[in-house]
Amino acid sequence: MSEFGGAAGARPQPWRVKLAGKPEGRVEHHVVSSQIQKLDRPIDVYTPPGYRPDGSPYALLLLFDGQAYLSAEQGMPTTMDNLIASATIPSTVAVLVGNVADRRLTDLVPNPEFADFMAKELVPWVRSHYNVTTDPSRTVVGGYSAGGLAAAYMGFRHPGVFGNVLSQSGAFWWAPEHYQNADSTTETNWMVRQFLASPTLPVKFYLDAGTFEMDSAGEGGDILEASRHLRDVLRAKGYEVHYQQFVGGHDGLSWRGTLADGLIALLGSKQ
Repeated sequence: MSEFGGAAGARPQPWRVKLAGKPEGRVEHHVVSSQIQKLDRPIDVYTPPGYRPDGSPYALLLLFDGQAYLSAEQGMPTTMDNLIASATIPSTVAVLVGNVADRRLTDLVPNPEFADFMAKELVPWVRSHYNVTTDPSRTVVGGYSAGGLAAAYMGFRHPGVFGNVLSQSGAFWWAPEHYQNADSTTETNWMVRQFLASPTLPVKFYLDAGTFEMDSAGEGGDILEASRHLRDVLRAKGYEVHYQQFVGGHDGLSWRGTLADGLIALLGSKQ
């Protein structure tokens, strides 16, 4: 194990190491009420150092499983501070979308109501309270595992809001029938079939998966195989796709580093 964490052969994670003397962003907690879902949802909002409520609007990042990204293990605010301080990505406001009790998979497995909450309620709420972009090409939605699947679904259902998808070990093996009966008789990757059947949308992708996330049970594909499949289909349809296979498994030790890779790929040229 290196000082950055991860398995032997894993890439270093310099962006998550706090740098002395660098300014820090702020994190504010809110609760947003949804008329679409009929519930209250906790969210946390990261604003970068020097944030101003006026002037040029900031890029916007939305991440599912918000509390995990805020944890000491993940350290997302430090990653954001470092990327912004080095001008590697533009100044960005990040919205950490919290889970409601017993609803994580209900919401993050493709759910039209949750997607509509994100696009029609949460993003407008953020824009009314913070100085953020209305440009989908400067808006990123992301997450890990089921959150990566949800991010791709957001881009598919609301491309006019979410122009960039950041998926870390996305659970693209998911399909309704395969979720109920996971074996080689059922097909995986419901998202692939949706993108195949639709016109090419104005959405850019960052996808990653771990070397150890392969299908070892013979159930028709797991994280690694399904992510490669989605990558290839998206590229064949004409999408811009940044793909990375990291040395690691299905855990935050890798995701805390690849988050920076995804943000650089999607926002790094948008200064």
